[in-house]
Amino acid sequence: MKVYIKKITFILVLLLGFALVGCNREAPQAQVGEELTLNAGIAHSKYVEDDKNYIEISIDGGDLKLQVEDDTLFDSLMEDEFYLFAYNKDNVIKDIEVNSYLKDLVLDSMKQPVDDDMELQGIKAQDPVSTDDLTLLDEYIIDFNQDGFEERISMYVSAGRDESGEIMWDDGQRWLLVVHGDGKDFVLFDDYVQLGTIHFNVLTEEDDFYITTISSRTANFAVTQYEYHKEQDLFIQRTPIAIEGNVNMLHSSSGY
Repeated sequence: MKVYIKKITFILVLLLGFALVGCNREAPQAQVGEELTLNAGIAHSKYVEDDKNYIEISIDGGDLKLQVEDDTLFDSLMEDEFYLFAYNKDNVIKDIEVNSYLKDLVLDSMKQPVDDDMELQGIKAQDPVSTDDLTLLDEYIIDFNQDGFEERISMYVSAGRDESGEIMWDDGQRWLLVVHGDGKDFVLFDDYVQLGTIHFNVLTEEDDFYITTISSRTANFAVTQYEYHKEQDLFIQRTPIAIEGNVNMLHSSSGY
């Protein structure tokens, strides 16, 4: 199984998994002057190359190849496991641990029967939307409907970039998740997000294609699933997990 977890290109401090399971584990210790990047994803292969141990982890629409210097640690790593991990600028693993919670959260939500009280929404294609005033964070390209055209699943934000290319985040900005097709767009998410982030997963289960968003905000947490139906050429949206109101968000990932 090869599952891609969609990534917005920046140093993604994805500590959401720690927050959700109430993990009190200390952050990995870096050497003096060493910066570590924290991320999460599903390992899909491990191998030895030029006498060095490597593991490839699917994250945010791509593969991350990381070296594992500790032989015992390398032997313990398993394919198709969901990992939270830290690595340095040389792509060397400094800390890694299994966390199946987020993986199960997404995959199990697809297997749940439809709740009569759960609001379902069909998202049909529309004319291409303008993204002229938005910043593209990242995109994943795939011909998921097998029409011969490679669709682009793109995340945009209204925040601009500074001279060095870094995103100039405000307390809130507009987030737009759109699937660009052949002369048409599917707008999956278009909303103003205050003190929070949106990230999304692109995955398949057998012949079914899904895009799943995880919305983490100061007073809101939601997992929303978008399932593509080829016959009707639309996405069915359902939100199996939604917590809002008097939410005590103890911790969330710091952003993209």
